[in-house]
Amino acid sequence: MYRAANLQDYLEATYIPARLALTEGSAEQLRVAVRRYSSWLGRPALLSDLDAPRLVSWLRAQGESLAPSTVNSRRADILAIWNDAADAGVVEPPPRRGLPSGRRWKFHCLRRSSESHAAAVLGVAATAEIVGHSEAVARRHYIAPSVVQPKALIDVLPRF
Repeated sequence: MYRAANLQDYLEATYIPARLALTEGSAEQLRVAVRRYSSWLGRPALLSDLDAPRLVSWLRAQGESLAPSTVNSRRADILAIWNDAADAGVVEPPPRRGLPSGRRWKFHCLRRSSESHAAAVLGVAATAEIVGHSEAVARRHYIAPSVVQPKALIDVLPRF
């Protein structure tokens, strides 16, 4: 029955109603993941579109414009629906390995961390110039006391 059904229909008719503790916010995040996957495909996603190579390509495309945590959330949402559909016997189960997390695609977190360390040494103005943002953005995003330990980093960073 669900072999040709689209993923959105499965989500609304089967997956969400079966989850009594699912909040409306979580349900909306599932809907967003399915809509984004459909948008990437250029048509409504079918249950038969749940395959590893296609999802990996989609996740990589998502990783180019979204934070790794967002990509990981979308990955988890689609995998949850896929696992449920597999448990119902309407699709093949997902591979246990092979769907990488968002951290493998973006190194901006590492870059941000190193720039945070540079900010601790060089100051806000120099960091803003390095990262190409205003001082307010540099202060908000690159100088994080939880990340930066300036006294210990001064000895580690090269002198400019």
